[in-house]
Amino acid sequence: MKKAAKQENFLERRPVAIALNAVLFITNFFLVYFVLLLSFPEITGPWRVVSCWVAAYGLTWMMTYLTRGAGRLVLALLLLGVLLFVFTFQR
Repeated sequence: MKKAAKQENFLERRPVAIALNAVLFITNFFLVYFVLLLSFPEITGPWRVVSCWVAAYGLTWMMTYLTRGAGRLVLALLLLGVLLFVFTFQR
């Protein structure tokens, strides 16, 4: 007799996971960009973009490695909230 296969959660399906990873990467990219912009204004041009890409890729990889399904959704929503705060922050 075959064992019943574990039902896959909606948030763990491949297309949903890819979409959440993309949201996490874009959010991480913008957050790192603003941190670098405010912390190191002397870094400009392609170096800023490359360093933001590398940092965002590393953060996204770590987040996707440590979380699954609902955890990724919570992280994405939390980081989108932080990004909304950063975008609306008045200097």
